[in-house]
Amino acid sequence: ELKQEIEPSASESKSRRRGGAAASAGSSATSSSGFVMRPMYIRLFSFVFLAFLVILLLVYVRHSVWVTSEAYSSPSVVMAARAANGGRIIFDDFRESYYWLRHNTPIDAKIMSWWDYGYQITAMANRTILVDNNTWNNTHIATVGKAMSANEDTSYEIMKSLDVDYILVICGAMTGYASDDINKFLWMVRIAGSVDPSVVEADYFSRNGEYRIDREASPIMLNSLMYKMCYYRF
Repeated sequence: ELKQEIEPSASESKSRRRGGAAASAGSSATSSSGFVMRPMYIRLFSFVFLAFLVILLLVYVRHSVWVTSEAYSSPSVVMAARAANGGRIIFDDFRESYYWLRHNTPIDAKIMSWWDYGYQITAMANRTILVDNNTWNNTHIATVGKAMSANEDTSYEIMKSLDVDYILVICGAMTGYASDDINKFLWMVRIAGSVDPSVVEADYFSRNGEYRIDREASPIMLNSLMYKMCYYRF
């Protein structure tokens, strides 16, 4: 009887040892690396999703650099455009004009231009200007506008009274630059007319009421200082 009692207990303990070993083996298989092993398709999906996020981030960075280079990295002095074949064209006329003024005019020369270029002429050409972006005297700006929009004889008298030595105008006819002084010219006429009633905006339109710069333009337009400086021997 004692033998029979001992034998079951021995087999019982043996089975317990086997069960404990199997449990410990299973436990080590699932948690030996600190996490539970997942099915292969879940790991593959995680890898693909992570790769997609990395590619998306790289594309976003590249796009941001391109947008910055196209929209924000070109200063107003040096402009860029795209040719028909996609090539990049650089317009450096502003800087070259200021460089010419700086090295080819007397240090005390006075430059007449529209107010848009005042700060740039002062900083880059180191020359005195009549009006700039900080000019609050509307009469002074109107005087420059009248000088630009009048005929040569009238403009000459105005410039003599202002001690003008040189005139700077921007003409984009050769490059198709749409923000040149001819496109701004009507503002010069309007501002001049707001002070001097003899300057009438309608006089610069054609017979059909159009703002033209070809042969159909009005005689006053064709004889204005601005037009002649932009299209002389064009």
